[in-house]
Amino acid sequence: MAPERPLEPANDNQPISRTLDKLFGTALAIELEAAKEAGALGFMARAMVQATMPHRRVARNEFTRTNGAFSLTMLAPSKIGLPYGSIPRLVTGFLTTEAVRTKERHIVLGSSLSRFMAELDLAPTGGRWGTIPRLRDQMRSTE
Repeated sequence: MAPERPLEPANDNQPISRTLDKLFGTALAIELEAAKEAGALGFMARAMVQATMPHRRVARNEFTRTNGAFSLTMLAPSKIGLPYGSIPRLVTGFLTTEAVRTKERHIVLGSSLSRFMAELDLAPTGGRWGTIPRLRDQMRSTE
């Protein structure tokens, strides 16, 4: 019998973003009324619920996370890299929810990056640590 691997921490112990804080607040508010009636029903792919994407940048082009008998493995060309952090999770949740809501194979992201960011409830900010370059970089990693 092989020795058990130590468990990876579930999060990176960083403060939550304003977007996640708003998401948690919305979730609590939805408890007061049915999510469907509130128009705030969201969906996530089953695999992403059981095992999530990396929280931090991964140096290699392969990532595996295991949860019980389920394993999620992600591979990417080294020149692109793997998606990581909160933005890919936010985009994945948005895309999954839109696919279920519209029942369409094609999802319209908006006429501009700013409109798409508004759909994600991200304020468009520039600069090295702004949301615009982070979203662009992570969208390239999720292709």
